[in-house]
Amino acid sequence: IKLGNWIVKQRQIRREQLAGHSGRSGILSDEQIRRLELIGMAWDAEEERWQQGVSEARMYAALNGNLDVPAAYVTQDGYALGNWINLKRRQYRKGTLPERQIAELELLGMRWDVRAEQWQEMYDSACKYYEINGNLRIPRSYKAENGRSLGVWVSGMKQKKDHLSVGQVEKLEKIGMVW
Repeated sequence: IKLGNWIVKQRQIRREQLAGHSGRSGILSDEQIRRLELIGMAWDAEEERWQQGVSEARMYAALNGNLDVPAAYVTQDGYALGNWINLKRRQYRKGTLPERQIAELELLGMRWDVRAEQWQEMYDSACKYYEINGNLRIPRSYKAENGRSLGVWVSGMKQKKDHLSVGQVEKLEKIGMVW
C-alpha cells in the first residue's frame, strides 16, 4: 500500500461525505473517522501546513521581534521557516494568499516587500547625507546613522543602474547622483 495515496484517498472520501456526495469514492464509517483522528489525521492538509507555518512564525517573531527570517533559516525542529515565509511573500505578490492569512501574518509583523523597504531606508540615509554635504560623493567606508554602509550602497546603485526602476533612478538623480 502506498500510504501517501491512501491518505489522499481518505481525505477525498471525507470531503465527499461532508459535501453530501457519499459513496462516489467510498464511505468512511464514524468509527473509521474516529480512529483516523485519534492517530492525528489532518483532513485538510493545506490548513495543517498553514497552522504549522504560522506557529513556527509566531515563535520566531516572539524571539526576534519581527518576521525578517533569512531565506535559508531552519528551526531547531528542522522546519524550513525561511522557505515558508518566502513562499507566503510570493503568494502575496501574486494575489493568491487569502486575506485571513495576510492579516494573521501582519499581526506578527510581516513585511511583504523587504527589499523595497531596505532600499527606501538607504535612500533616506542618502538624502540626509546630501542635505548635509550637497553631493553623493560618499567614501565606500562611510556608515550612515543606522550603522549601514551607505558608501557601499551608493556605489552598488551606480553599478546596478540598468536594473533600477525609472522612479529609483529619478529619485537618486534628484539628490545629486552622478552615474
